[in-house]
Amino acid sequence: MISPRTVILFDNDGTLTDSIPAVARATNAALQAHGFPEVSTEEVADGMRYETVRRMARHARISDDVLALILSRDFYQHLEKSAASVRLFNGVKSTLIKLHEAGIQMGIVSNNRQLVIERVLEANGIADYFMFVIGEDTADEPKPAPGGILQACRLFGVDPEACIMVGDSMSDSLAASAVKMRSVGVSWNHHSAAPIESMGFSRIIDHPEELLSLVQFS
Repeated sequence: MISPRTVILFDNDGTLTDSIPAVARATNAALQAHGFPEVSTEEVADGMRYETVRRMARHARISDDVLALILSRDFYQHLEKSAASVRLFNGVKSTLIKLHEAGIQMGIVSNNRQLVIERVLEANGIADYFMFVIGEDTADEPKPAPGGILQACRLFGVDPEACIMVGDSMSDSLAASAVKMRSVGVSWNHHSAAPIESMGFSRIIDHPEELLSLVQFS
């Protein structure tokens, strides 16, 4: 069992929001515009454990840093156009409402760009439930490095042991374990070839409302 905690840090893509299809479309639009072949949704989802520039370079199978930056820029241009159409997974909003009403503090640490995340949250009416959003462009370090979640701990004024990191990829579990933070893996949008049970999370949940039993309400 995970001990009761009072702060929850969420990943966004594939955890709160069903954004993987939109990310895959934007990824392939950027790749095709530069003459690279499309990649599968599974490859995109698996690559999202990396920061975007590195992910685009992996998809294009290139080592050219400048071209990787251009691909990343073009990816975000496409993604920003569809950000408002990205929807939440079933049960996410009702769970966030209950956590917020119970006084649980929440933040987001993502490898997506902060502005894109904020647009998605606003479009789905959940922006006010989070004290802050840390994206790959505003994090001290992107996941799987722990800099972003340590930055979140400082903003909350708590130690890592007072938090739970909730995510869907190994980058989330690795970042959390590096600072001895408990982690929860979500199974409702698992695209990786590796089973989520193998990714090192402290606990796996199958529905957002299971989070309610993992925290101590005040």
